[in-house]
Amino acid sequence: MSVYAPYNFVPLSAWIFKPDWAAHVSHDLPFSDGISGTLELSIQAHSPLLVGGQQKTATENAPGEVRFFQLPDKRYAIPGTSLKGMIRNVLEIASFGKMRWVDDKWLSVRDLTKGGEFYRQHLSQNIAPSTYRPLARAGWLKLVHTEKADQKSVHWELTPCEYARVEHNDLIEWGKKQNVEKPENIKDKQSAVYKYDNWVDQDKKRQSLSLQFDIEGNQRWKHGPIHHPLSLEYAKAKSSLGQGQYEGQVVFTGQPAENTGEKGRKHLEFIFYNPDDDKSEKVDETVIRAFQQTHADSEEWAYWYKKIREGESVPVFYLEKKGKVGSLGLAMMYRLAYNHSIGEVIKHTNPDHRSDTFHDLPELLFGTVNENEEHNDLTLKSRVSFSLAYLENEAQVIDNLSPTILGGPNASYYPSYVRQKTVSRLTERQPYMTYMDNTAEVRGWKCYPINPRWQLPKPKPWLNSKGKQVELSSKVKVKLYPLAEGARFKCALKIHNLRRAELGALIWALTWGDQENLRHGLGMGKPFGLGQISIDIKAESWQGLRPTHPQGTVPSREACLQTFVDLMEKAWENAERSGPKKEVQIKWADSIQLKQLLAMADPDKAPGNLEQLTYMSLPQFQKQKNERYVLPPYVNHEGPDDHDLFKRFTESERWQLVEKQRQQAEAVKKAAEKAAELEKYSSDLERKLYLDLFLAPNQSLAEAKATEWVDELEKLEAGEAQTIAGTLKQFYVKMGKWKGGNKKQKAKVRAVKDILGE
Repeated sequence: MSVYAPYNFVPLSAWIFKPDWAAHVSHDLPFSDGISGTLELSIQAHSPLLVGGQQKTATENAPGEVRFFQLPDKRYAIPGTSLKGMIRNVLEIASFGKMRWVDDKWLSVRDLTKGGEFYRQHLSQNIAPSTYRPLARAGWLKLVHTEKADQKSVHWELTPCEYARVEHNDLIEWGKKQNVEKPENIKDKQSAVYKYDNWVDQDKKRQSLSLQFDIEGNQRWKHGPIHHPLSLEYAKAKSSLGQGQYEGQVVFTGQPAENTGEKGRKHLEFIFYNPDDDKSEKVDETVIRAFQQTHADSEEWAYWYKKIREGESVPVFYLEKKGKVGSLGLAMMYRLAYNHSIGEVIKHTNPDHRSDTFHDLPELLFGTVNENEEHNDLTLKSRVSFSLAYLENEAQVIDNLSPTILGGPNASYYPSYVRQKTVSRLTERQPYMTYMDNTAEVRGWKCYPINPRWQLPKPKPWLNSKGKQVELSSKVKVKLYPLAEGARFKCALKIHNLRRAELGALIWALTWGDQENLRHGLGMGKPFGLGQISIDIKAESWQGLRPTHPQGTVPSREACLQTFVDLMEKAWENAERSGPKKEVQIKWADSIQLKQLLAMADPDKAPGNLEQLTYMSLPQFQKQKNERYVLPPYVNHEGPDDHDLFKRFTESERWQLVEKQRQQAEAVKKAAEKAAELEKYSSDLERKLYLDLFLAPNQSLAEAKATEWVDELEKLEAGEAQTIAGTLKQFYVKMGKWKGGNKKQKAKVRAVKDILGE
């Protein structure tokens, strides 16, 4: 069985529609065909609806609660911003807009399973059958403050060191000698912070981490469970801790499971020693940003960051990339930050998706804030606003739903979130595309298909390390209180200075192009079928719209809608295509993007087995990845894929393309200037003279042509000779050869002057 989920994706296109009137959009300067006014909307809930309002935090004894948004007078309502965000997202997809408003997170991975071979390849080297050498190095990270010429600066610095592994049992014996209370506790399942907090001298209450030791040497040590034995190569400290030729510091890492002595359980810690100050290096800010985002919510990073702020160095592991620190972590097999952030992977499809130098159609309607100082003039105020949507009929709150768990996999699950080269299952030799790859692309716009059946799943017990079922804590559960199916709301939609196509785009996004059977998804619980709504524009409110032009008229709703459709069809037809199937004739309405988007809004397109619109269990996520499955498209599409139509360019290819376009634009500009200049001349003779002197391919040829024209002066009639001589003077002055020069040049200038009477 393939990967399945209650969500799917509309593929992100390499083509972005750029409206040609974008530079003229203004809140204050009206379009001659602008339309303003207020439309009344009716919103119908076709399944229970929950737009979150009052919330109650979960505790150990009781689940959290989420109730519907209410005004101070207790009326139920939908905030206008919720509607605006929903409609904007639909239009971003349908109008081939930018994927700009995505949090540019740096995801990370730690995967020791069969499906995570790329992770193991980064963190270890296979040096013999079932034998590996860890690639992570050790070092001390600190924050360095510098001051030069009254200017203060801060940077991160890493000092490399060596490390040795040390057995729990040896540490415990040494800890007893150091008067550590219950040193055997390091074998328990716990975080590294807990180990540090409890590894203290009973009397002095100070950590005892520095020690003398000797090393057994770099050897291959047996590891892994009995059914899957393997060997790791590393240096290990001798059992005689507290004496020896080396001096180091114990470094603890988390204990994922209790050390019972069984094979496959973690039984080692680390000793960092021999720091090499001469090789200390500044760590790139990009590496630090990825490291901090990866560990931002961890207890360990909070512990170490406090010490960093106090001026201490903290132990880290790192990998090198091109001779510099490429990534950092808090354990030897650490959570590895991917090579590319989400924003960078979006740019692999087309860098313009993250651009703030131009506006797409949704930005023209709904506005945008540009934080780039170079382009802050591109900030736009919204010309569309939704009022609060008030409940019209009697409120019916569903209060008997069992507690559930919200959430699911995130963008780190690459079998779903990263575009793969196949639609269902990879071959054994075909690796997954991940955020590590320079050509990786996001799957597209995430959507929740309309599920004709709504059902909140009951939390299932989980299996602990001993195979026993354990009930989930109430702290991860939540009880929802949605309004029942049939809830109706009314809302005012204010528009200002919209062109006909823009109003048509808004109508299309609100009503799915007047397809009454299609639904939007709004609020919480969409993965479970909640939040299915339809929106109707009340016909009588159309009469309240007014044209900007005093003599203008407001076109019909159907005319506006058709104008938008025609605009997109024409833009799609004229889009510059460079893919292998660029000659294939296909309409905008038949593109893979529109087909997937509309299918996910159609309850009739739901799969026959509705279980395929639910979340997989946690074991299934790993199983499907191990078996190389991917999330297939929501519906099959017989037409060309976006890659078939629009090629993805490398940075070098894109630069060459931009340079070619610049040269073409420059050539067009020069041609226009040439045509305009030639218009100044009344005779063919004068035009030919201008072409020879000022548009010659190079200076040498221009001077040769000038000499020919000087020789012709005596053969011309007086009027023509005067005109030609005047142009020749302009040429020689421009070239700096009107005064001075050799005898031949002086003779040419003299001949011109004779004609001009100078």
